[in-house]
Amino acid sequence: MTRQSFGVFFFLHLCIALFFIVLGLEGFFFRSSDVSMVAGKLAGIFGGESGIYLILISILEIVCGVVMLVSLVSPVGAGFLRISILVSMLLWLTVIILKDVIGASVLTDFPVGVIRWLRPFILDVVLLLTMWTVRVRG
Repeated sequence: MTRQSFGVFFFLHLCIALFFIVLGLEGFFFRSSDVSMVAGKLAGIFGGESGIYLILISILEIVCGVVMLVSLVSPVGAGFLRISILVSMLLWLTVIILKDVIGASVLTDFPVGVIRWLRPFILDVVLLLTMWTVRVRG
């Protein structure tokens, strides 16, 4: 791996770690976050209180983000890091499915509705692919 690609990969890894820490914190502090929306939809699907799902998802995101962050400066087992990133990917895939696929109103106000849906969907997929890159190269 070249020095330049190492620097880019390090920064990418750092950004993903910070993103999940912030996402988890956002779940605790803002009731209108994506995490809160996913928790509400999971409560609708599986039953139970959305607050419990919100706490569990937020804690998982923070833990996964911290593991990724710590792995940049301290040795963490490769298997543990890969599992942490896999859990993060599964959480983000759940967000994509519940927010961008099931919860989407794409055909409303066609074609503007499609464009409004496509931009955040593409950003969510790019983030998922970035996590995959970090997982594969990590």
